[in-house]
Amino acid sequence: MWYNEGLLRELADSPKFPSPTDPEEPDRPGVFVPDLLAFMVKTFVQTGDRERLVDVLSKRCPSLIDWPETIEYWLAFRGWKMREPMLILGEAYARSRAPKTRRALAASIRRSFAGLGIRGKDDAEFVGNAMRWYQQEKGHLIVNETYPRNELDDVGITVGNSYERQPDLYDNPPPQREPLFKDKIVPRDGPKDLGEDPDR
Repeated sequence: MWYNEGLLRELADSPKFPSPTDPEEPDRPGVFVPDLLAFMVKTFVQTGDRERLVDVLSKRCPSLIDWPETIEYWLAFRGWKMREPMLILGEAYARSRAPKTRRALAASIRRSFAGLGIRGKDDAEFVGNAMRWYQQEKGHLIVNETYPRNELDDVGITVGNSYERQPDLYDNPPPQREPLFKDKIVPRDGPKDLGEDPDR
């Protein structure tokens, strides 16, 4: 597909980059085309433009890139060209000043690490703790290719069923929910809890 990469960069850098909602009607979804935002994410991942990707996500973070692939799965599974793609969500959260975008980023990070015992008194603390946990544990983790089934099977923790509505699901996800990450090596007696410290 032909596209003008320079034009996408100009849009990403523009101070008029569309906000999550229409300022004229704050309760109504904005007029910005979600497909264009997803296309920008894909393009900046493909070209390795981490700075603009973080900038775009700090302004407006889509929950889905290609249904049923969520933003967190898409970055973790398809963003292999970029260094530490999962950390991009944390970087975008730290940079963002838009409350709705910060909530969307926090929701994606909460989905990513649901059920692993990560806690935080608020979104900011949770995001920080999750990013630190990931940096410590990433050496033995791989992306679970079946994670998108969560969107297909409606296991109770989907994009349309956000943590604001059912926050207990993030600490106690349904047993059939697929985790975003799993261990590279599965012991003979089965997989261990990813939140478990093997040295304890």
